Amino acid sequence: MRATKGAQLRLKTYVMRHRAKDTKWKRTPENPSSQLVIIFIIFDWNVLTYLREPDKLSGSPLHFWVLALQEILFSWIDSKRTCFPFSTAHFADIYHGSSDLYDAKLQHLSQITDDWCLFEYPNPESELFLDRCVDIQAYFKICAEHMHSGSTESSEFLKNVQDNVAATLDGQAEEIPSEEWRTLILRLTTALRSQNMDNDTEILRINKAMRNAGPVGEDVQLDFPALSSSATSLDPVAFRASVDEAILNSSFPYRNSTEAIEGLLPYDLSTLPPFMRSLLEANVIVDLVGLSNEKLRKETAARSLHTDLQHLRYGLRTKFFITADEALLQRAKAISVWLDLPVIVFSIQEFVTLTVQVAKKQRPDGA
Repeated sequence: MRATKGAQLRLKTYVMRHRAKDTKWKRTPENPSSQLVIIFIIFDWNVLTYLREPDKLSGSPLHFWVLALQEILFSWIDSKRTCFPFSTAHFADIYHGSSDLYDAKLQHLSQITDDWCLFEYPNPESELFLDRCVDIQAYFKICAEHMHSGSTESSEFLKNVQDNVAATLDGQAEEIPSEEWRTLILRLTTALRSQNMDNDTEILRINKAMRNAGPVGEDVQLDFPALSSSATSLDPVAFRASVDEAILNSSFPYRNSTEAIEGLLPYDLSTLPPFMRSLLEANVIVDLVGLSNEKLRKETAARSLHTDLQHLRYGLRTKFFITADEALLQRAKAISVWLDLPVIVFSIQEFVTLTVQVAKKQRPDGA
């Protein structure tokens, strides 16, 4: 999806800054008075995968919408006004797939994004900026080496926290009347002590099972904070109030979301950039009130959730974020409302439908 040379030169001088109520691109100091409105659209990896091989969806309702998205991207979109950048989150998706497909996937990523990549400035605010990736293969190799070294390192601090929690739970498990709950707690202590990274998924499964478990003892029910998915249609103030009410009415020892975040995050976030800190806090809230609905079928589900968070790290600071993953769609919408972000989160069907509606309004005959 090649932008014109002039558009490429103009785009390269733009910097995107995140603000709570505003997301804009400003020209760098060489010419601060000149401005160009660019629409930035981020696709997560599953959308790019479907665009690469749409026929694999043949017979599925999604097949029609992916073909429609292809038509929009290659025939309707103004390349001078639109950019589809990638980020290192896309590299993570490629890296964790088959190495035999690295080259083909990188070539596809290059074609869709025209090699434009979102980076974070190494400053306290971690502002986003856009630049052209000169050699996508070489850049991927550097990132892959970093991801490999990072995946082999364990956090000693987090391990100590998990060991302490496991020891406490072991001491309490025998006093719980419910066999169902004793079994879940013993599963949890085993997973917490394990050095196997895949047990992160087991911990998530146990948490999900606990939300649906029966009484802990006779007439003793553990009530988790719970909101329906419709809560994400509320305005940010009403949404936050609903979250606080759900927490207050639960069995958890927190009076509001602020106390819950402080109690549930096991490490200090003050050293993180402001947006990443806010994103992690919002992610905790989404899980706490049951607005996450991942299936957790694969052993790599926890790793996928981490990569999803990286997609949100970039995608929620652009104008449009589009995903074909229903669970990620729900999570992204909830987080964007919680943080009161100007991003619009779409499924493929929602994005195609809106684009067609806008195109019809712009036609003189309205057809």
